[in-house]
Amino acid sequence: MPDLITHVAAAHLIRRPFERSGRDAENRRYRVLFYLGTILPDVTSRAVNIAFPSSMKWTLALHTPAGALVLIGILALLFEPGMRKRAFGNLTAGAFLHFLLDTFQTSSTPVFFWLFPFSWADCGLNWVDPGDLIPWIPVWLAGIGFLELVLYLRRRRESASHPVEKPPLESGSGQRKSRPA
Repeated sequence: MPDLITHVAAAHLIRRPFERSGRDAENRRYRVLFYLGTILPDVTSRAVNIAFPSSMKWTLALHTPAGALVLIGILALLFEPGMRKRAFGNLTAGAFLHFLLDTFQTSSTPVFFWLFPFSWADCGLNWVDPGDLIPWIPVWLAGIGFLELVLYLRRRRESASHPVEKPPLESGSGQRKSRPA
């Protein structure tokens, strides 16, 4: 669980500042897919391993970039044709952020197979123990709160300097028509 929170918090802190009302407004709809991509490798491999411990040799491939790409390709097909490209892109970006973050973690067994299916070499850097990240969860959440506050204040300042014009009233007299009772 702490690992999933770390992945989603990192995704939010990385992605959120780039969402502006103009250029990226359409892509904001797909934000949840980016977040889902950051937890997808763990959910698909580890959740199955917890439920079925003997399945690890079969599900380990889902926690690799190649396995994730196959799974993401299948998931993208569940979307409408016009949405598939962005769904695939956001899920893939999230999954690769997941793998980047996992690269720094230590593990008692080799689990970071970036080169699968060509090699079973472990590519982890073994710098951070996942258990050491648990005390940092409040810091992640505070960072997200601070980021959201900064972005909110920036939006307010921008909207105050560029007021939105109100459309003219429908009646020519300048007053609203009253509804019949």
